[in-house]
Amino acid sequence: MVDTGFLVDLLLGDEGAVQKAREIDVRGWAATTAINVYELVCSLSFCYGLEPEDWLPAVESLLGRLDVFPLDSRAALEAGRILGSLWAEYEEVEPFYGLVAAIVKVNGCESIVTRNTERYGKFEDLNIESY
Repeated sequence: MVDTGFLVDLLLGDEGAVQKAREIDVRGWAATTAINVYELVCSLSFCYGLEPEDWLPAVESLLGRLDVFPLDSRAALEAGRILGSLWAEYEEVEPFYGLVAAIVKVNGCESIVTRNTERYGKFEDLNIESY
């Protein structure tokens, strides 16, 4: 599973992301979440100030190579369980990361590819691959 930061970095030609994408291609399969797609589009439009005609073809091409998992009821239940447990221990975790972590878990993905190791590191049984 690849997160938003990886997708943005890949589209912007970051050397580390490009190399990691090559490694992922050798494995033959990758996915992301609908939540990451949403954040990707917001990031390209708002954070980077790009117009849709500048990024839409590249995003559509990239997403065509990935499975995109939804936030379904299984993932929502798992996210509630995970986040509820962490919040009960007074851990500060943004809901966004809990939702993505739950989607990763319920879809049986091996790991999440991200530079955001600190935020995802709070989730047990979530393997993190940085680049």
